[in-house]
Amino acid sequence: RATGYALVGIVDTGLYVDHPALRQFSATGQHIGGNFISAASLDVGGSYTSDDFNVDEQQPDHITDPACNPGGLPGVPTTLAGHGTHVAGLVGANVFSGLGFKGTCKNCGIAMARIAYGICSPSTGQVQTTFTFATAAKGITWLVDSGTQVINMSLGNSLLDPADYCPTHTKNVWCVAMAYATDRDVTLVGASGNWRIRLQFPAADSRVVAVGGYDESIAFWDESPGSY
Repeated sequence: RATGYALVGIVDTGLYVDHPALRQFSATGQHIGGNFISAASLDVGGSYTSDDFNVDEQQPDHITDPACNPGGLPGVPTTLAGHGTHVAGLVGANVFSGLGFKGTCKNCGIAMARIAYGICSPSTGQVQTTFTFATAAKGITWLVDSGTQVINMSLGNSLLDPADYCPTHTKNVWCVAMAYATDRDVTLVGASGNWRIRLQFPAADSRVVAVGGYDESIAFWDESPGSY
């Protein structure tokens, strides 16, 4: 149902850069119609010293904890990945991929700002992703400067609740970045969160379009009845 054209920036964990429903060209150089634009994407959350254009969700991170890196390797890939790929697919998965699904906007380019970096969970031995207020702000700013018309934030942080956080914390880097985006007429979209009893930041901010999910009966999505 969504038509039109836009460059949609996604602030997330990165994505599977070779996914057949996202990549523009095949391994042999044939155009296959994916919407992911690598030239408009940037990794601003890597644990190495500088930003780069590799936004692969599973790119190795600098992990020194032997619980997650017993072999002392220079880099360890993220164990738990897929969130950014999932979100990118919702935005603009290629209907002609032959995989049986399609994104919301078939003509929308996807620019990914990978704001995540890997940290070790010693109890499980898994490398999990996290981000900071600073990497979120840097990702938003990069996408604004890259010409995106919409920025999607399918993430949140309960430390920045309630809804009026930014008006009372105008110098928070995340709030500054969102002000920078709105001053340039970039539409901000945020996931409503998984609480169900209230919106989570940044979706709760008045400048952000909050988006949630319905089930097939058009009821609020609730896979944990009676639980928050």
